[in-house]
Amino acid sequence: MLLVSGILGSCGTTPPKEVQLIDFSSLELQQRDLSHLVVNAFEKKQTPVLYFSATWCGPCQRFKRSLKTEQVSNVLENVTLIMIDVDKDYISENFSAAYGVNEIPTFISVDATGKTLKKVTSAEWPDDTPEQIALVMQGFIGSYKIPSE
Repeated sequence: MLLVSGILGSCGTTPPKEVQLIDFSSLELQQRDLSHLVVNAFEKKQTPVLYFSATWCGPCQRFKRSLKTEQVSNVLENVTLIMIDVDKDYISENFSAAYGVNEIPTFISVDATGKTLKKVTSAEWPDDTPEQIALVMQGFIGSYKIPSE
């Protein structure tokens, strides 16, 4: 009976897709070229999104956990999240200032030159549930189109 219920429980469900997440702060110094990461995302037909975060930030951690859910992973399946920890190093601090990041998490879609196209923060969702995060991120990502070559 357990075998049957296990099989039936898995029918029709697919595991969440893995969201492309690059931890900028963990890259080797010579790889820390934000413009290269953005252009690389475009080359892969992905939408590059800068994701400003911190390890001590509760909403940031709940967002990261939500990436493993079907709702959020489906919305972000064509996105490359470039996570920038605002506390990790001097380079990250410069990016936070350059992009006017005053709260975290902050998500910024950029063009191939790194120019801000659209910005959203966790203040946009009423709570940190995957359903609310997916809804807000769908509006944020859904309005962005990858430029054609």
